[in-house]
Amino acid sequence: MKRLLVAWLLGMALASSAAAEPEWTVVETGRAGFHWSFSLKVNPERIPPGGVIANESRWSEPPSSGTAIWYFAGTDGRTAHIFVIFQEFSKPAARIVEIERRPILVTLDQEDTASLTLFPLHAKSVTVKLKRNPDQTISVSLPPR
Repeated sequence: MKRLLVAWLLGMALASSAAAEPEWTVVETGRAGFHWSFSLKVNPERIPPGGVIANESRWSEPPSSGTAIWYFAGTDGRTAHIFVIFQEFSKPAARIVEIERRPILVTLDQEDTASLTLFPLHAKSVTVKLKRNPDQTISVSLPPR
């Protein structure tokens, strides 16, 4: 009986921690051509340096997958340092490998805001608003449609 109670408590703790994580905002999902499906999502939380702003996941039949990740590296004065990182699943390596990393430098205005246009591989491009917070995190918001 004690084992059952411990297992139940452990299960409830894991479920409650997973439920506390916010869902990412879905910008677009769809199909590209006959084989590819994709999903573009934006992080709704405050993003610290080293966090992910947005990602585009793509997968296909036969199995193949890849991502484009917009990574926030931090700020230096009025400049936000962002990287777009392209990754693909490598069958020989049996893991996801980085294909390319491109730097993006965004200048923040006097209100510590800037616009960033995301150019995913399959989804439509979207412009997001970045806002630097006093704790050096950034917040991302989508413009109204």
